[in-house]
Amino acid sequence: MFNLISIPHPSPPNPFNESEKQDVIIDGVPFVVLHDKAIDFAHVLDFIYPRTLPAARTGNLGVHDLMGMVRLAGKYLIQDLLEWGISKLGKEFLLRQDHRSFAKALKDEERYSDPEFCVQVIQFSRQCSLPQFLPLAFYALATKDWSAHPGAVTCLQELSLDDQCRVHEGRAALAREVLIGAFSMPENHGAVVKCSSWSCKHISPALWDDAMERWVNLMFHPLEELESRLSLVHASLCADCRTDINHRTQKFRDSLVRHLTDLFALP
Repeated sequence: MFNLISIPHPSPPNPFNESEKQDVIIDGVPFVVLHDKAIDFAHVLDFIYPRTLPAARTGNLGVHDLMGMVRLAGKYLIQDLLEWGISKLGKEFLLRQDHRSFAKALKDEERYSDPEFCVQVIQFSRQCSLPQFLPLAFYALATKDWSAHPGAVTCLQELSLDDQCRVHEGRAALAREVLIGAFSMPENHGAVVKCSSWSCKHISPALWDDAMERWVNLMFHPLEELESRLSLVHASLCADCRTDINHRTQKFRDSLVRHLTDLFALP
């Protein structure tokens, strides 16, 4: 297949140049010019013939390969390949709101930690009508530490004006939602509501040794911070109090995830 792609091809005609609007003939054979990436076309052909999904080949496809395939499969109505590609993207590469954990993927330098990748996911989701991949891509952009990515803010200009506004307005709405939820959690005020058991009565008033850092993380990266809190043991608390804190943390985290679509005003 890659030998086929390596064959020299005529340059695609310029649609604005009337003199180039003519049939492409090579050695007397008419060619149809496809305005698609050759590598995407090669991947699609690998699946069509012999009409199976060979595991050896699919295991080597990265997120950009799959997005290219999904675009092409959607354009040419190759339904089975389209459904497979979307499913694989959702399981292995792109975040949806029904995923159980986001922290690791959001910190991945080759994916959601890269602003350009987030922009590409938004553009891809718009082009292919896949709204399930939008909320976490907007969240990742809105909570980005832009000082760690000099010049990367310019990639936002590749989005539509409406989507650029969604990033900024959604960040403000997210901050309001976090503040409302955080103030109902006593541990965020440097203390806990302790029960009458011996272990809880004898702990220090503060639950966090790094309370300021916890607040900063919660405001700038709420989903990652809340997920990290779920893994904390809180050994100084009794079992009931630990369960209560983890339950409220999980509920807060799930509520934020559930409302991302509204916070970023996504259709």
